[in-house]
Amino acid sequence: MKDSRIDVQGQYALFRLLKGDPAQRIDASNILSAIKAGALKGIYQEDQQVPAMRATELGQWWGQILPKGVDGVCMTEPAGKPPIIAMRRGTPPDKTAYDAALVTAWQQCGIAPIWPVRPYDPSATPGDPPGTSGLIKCNSPEDKIRLLAHCEHTKKYNMIGCDIAGEHGSVELYGALFTDYEECAERVDLILDSCKEEVTKICGK
Repeated sequence: MKDSRIDVQGQYALFRLLKGDPAQRIDASNILSAIKAGALKGIYQEDQQVPAMRATELGQWWGQILPKGVDGVCMTEPAGKPPIIAMRRGTPPDKTAYDAALVTAWQQCGIAPIWPVRPYDPSATPGDPPGTSGLIKCNSPEDKIRLLAHCEHTKKYNMIGCDIAGEHGSVELYGALFTDYEECAERVDLILDSCKEEVTKICGK
């Protein structure tokens, strides 16, 4: 699920947000959807080529992109080009602050979501299959389709963590530490199967 338009630190941040509270999940889902749709050009560190070239277009250099004390901004100029989120270069010392800066930058972009927010169970612990909290209902075939789509959505974004494990050595997923892409992907597939089984229990065949 690797995407060259998202810097590795951005991938880490999105992965954390997708495991966060409901508001964080919505923000992360919207950011990823915007990148996929081309409405957002990507998430990069300030000194990487894409934001640096955008700064040059504006008569600046990359060192002028971020104001002092700010970890992320949305580059909305020049008009007519998709915005770029530029984040402070390097490994963030404070991941919580970095994640918040990413969300703030996303909000600066002013991109109104035109895609449906992926369904999720806000009462469940991240990683739980839909319905484990007892609050998910399945009253129609459309509900079953929606819940199965949630299972696939969960797998898609869990695979971001597996990409991180493959490239950078390790990632924690659902309380377990994975140091290998294949091992992580196998766990994600098991989670997908479990999710689909729960949907079948709730909705029937």
